[in-house]
Amino acid sequence: MKRSRLVLALAAAALSAATTLGATAAQAAPPSPDDIDRPIVITDPVPPGFTSWEELYGAQQRINTVADQIEAIAAAPEGAGFGAIVTEPAADRIRLYWKGAQPASLRALLARDTGVSVDLEPAAYTQIEMQAGIERIMAEQPETLSATANQITGAAPMPDAGGLTVFVSRDAASGRELPGVRAAGMPVSVQGTTAPQVAASRLNDFKPYWGGGLWSVFGNAPSCSTGFAVTVGGATKMLSAGHCAQSNGQFAVDGGGQVSDIMGPITKSSDPALDSLLINTSSSGRVFFGDEKTSNTARVVGRHFNHVGDYVCTSGAFSGLRCLIYVEATNVTQTFYVKGKKVGTFNRLVFAVHVDAESAGGNGDSGGPVFEPDFTAGGVWAIGTFTGMDSIENPAPCTGVPASESRGCSWQIWFTSVSQSLNFFGGEIVTG
Repeated sequence: MKRSRLVLALAAAALSAATTLGATAAQAAPPSPDDIDRPIVITDPVPPGFTSWEELYGAQQRINTVADQIEAIAAAPEGAGFGAIVTEPAADRIRLYWKGAQPASLRALLARDTGVSVDLEPAAYTQIEMQAGIERIMAEQPETLSATANQITGAAPMPDAGGLTVFVSRDAASGRELPGVRAAGMPVSVQGTTAPQVAASRLNDFKPYWGGGLWSVFGNAPSCSTGFAVTVGGATKMLSAGHCAQSNGQFAVDGGGQVSDIMGPITKSSDPALDSLLINTSSSGRVFFGDEKTSNTARVVGRHFNHVGDYVCTSGAFSGLRCLIYVEATNVTQTFYVKGKKVGTFNRLVFAVHVDAESAGGNGDSGGPVFEPDFTAGGVWAIGTFTGMDSIENPAPCTGVPASESRGCSWQIWFTSVSQSLNFFGGEIVTG
């Protein structure tokens, strides 16, 4: 098929709404060569401390180059004392929280002139200790979300490695009295009224597929977004959200929705707590950006870890490009619900918020790319795939495909770490 573009007049979400795929569609004009490789333009206001988005992301790339090296040390046997990282792009600074003696590899890195200041501060707890606390708190999750009783819905390490932040479905005051919170075994900060819903058009893409396009399980209407092209075992595949499919062996179909538009079979993560899957199809290292009707793409230049303090963008098939999104927590474990029924408890998540409380994403964006623009390299760094949002307690007006009874959006989102997904599948990001 030719690379035509279908704009879907629906807002389906995997596991959250039932609509008819392609019930209403309009064909867009084929893209010109200039459309395919335009620079990303961010129209959101620039955060304080910077005069342009180019300046902000230039600083963030310098910082994350060093932060990723620290993450690699933390993942090695000598990195057991690692607590947390907080990035401060406006100050060209990293705050590194470490418990106990630092290994020689870390001392050597900190002694080098990287151009980035690293403030080493003592951590009350290691990442390993905090993760054990999260697992204790999240060990027993009810199958339904109570309409009246307060419940724990998620937990994350505090940014300064001083304990845990626990998310509850109702008010924080009564949440502090919940048995799981009281038995945490370390300091806990409670954040109330958090009951996230799994989120689930851009265009009718074709092989090799790009990230940020529309896809669904063949024969099922609810739609999701493609994430990033990856290679596993020498073959290209497309990364997306695990909750978008029920089982291995199902077939993914692109926005055309017909048998001729089948992308390939699906392989879900064998770990139900990792919200990732692979579509076994030809893919390329590019992602769509712009609104839901766009033909513009940017090349993928690599992948980064996630750090508290980073600014990121989402680019799902339904919402289009959304930026000014700030990372508040990493290594999050969160339970998600649809109409009050538990869908799953996922870990290796990142929690982020739109600074101006505008939409950061919504239904139809699940599995879509989350990235950091790199204006110097002329592309984007892959950092995550969209998992869900809190459109009930913290809604925001949808962008892109209009809101409907089956579509909601939020300024609070969760996404799955690309690095964690690649580690699990043994894959590498495909660059453009």
